[in-house]
Amino acid sequence: MGHLTVSRVKNEDGAPADYTVGMVEDITERKRAERELRAAHDQLTKELAERTQAEAEIVRLSVSLINAQEESERGSPASYTTTLASKSQSLHHTQQYQTPDSRRPPRSSRTSGACLRQSVGNR
Repeated sequence: MGHLTVSRVKNEDGAPADYTVGMVEDITERKRAERELRAAHDQLTKELAERTQAEAEIVRLSVSLINAQEESERGSPASYTTTLASKSQSLHHTQQYQTPDSRRPPRSSRTSGACLRQSVGNR
């Protein structure tokens, strides 16, 4: 693939000369690099959307777990254990679909439900 540039030459008094100068440049490599860059950008955009969706699901499930824990403190331990196991399994399943480099370190177990709900509300 080539790119042609043609320029009209001027003589000493500034008037157009009777000839032009042309140059052909091979842009094959540049076009290939542009295609690769576009494909990489599209892939990263897709991965970002997937990670964002997974993180939103993790936050939703975390809030749900905290709510279940708070409810259990007011209710029966058996219902809490069942709810917690179900929510925990769902959270684990969501985390499996994240790539290892997209995982963040887990939050401290001492994070209160109110703090997590507040951070979710600020998004």
